[in-house]
Amino acid sequence: MKADGGLGAAIPMREEEVLGTESFSDVKIFPNPFRNTIKVDSPYLIEKLVILDASGMVIQEQKIKYQKQFEISIPHLSEGNYLLHLISKG
Repeated sequence: MKADGGLGAAIPMREEEVLGTESFSDVKIFPNPFRNTIKVDSPYLIEKLVILDASGMVIQEQKIKYQKQFEISIPHLSEGNYLLHLISKG
């Protein structure tokens, strides 16, 4: 824990468009559960992927370079629940 009571460094955030549930249903993330890799298939150009643990701590950030389909290797993650934050270009 940091001296100011925080758990880690602040991550700068920018204003983004939030996808509604209708838009999100078009994004496919598989397999679930995963082992070592996940695949994303989206109608949107994905700029960046952020993986967070259940407490909201950022585990990994990766630039995707505006792709709609990609695979990411994450063999270092232990078993558990994670959140994926996909940042799209629109």
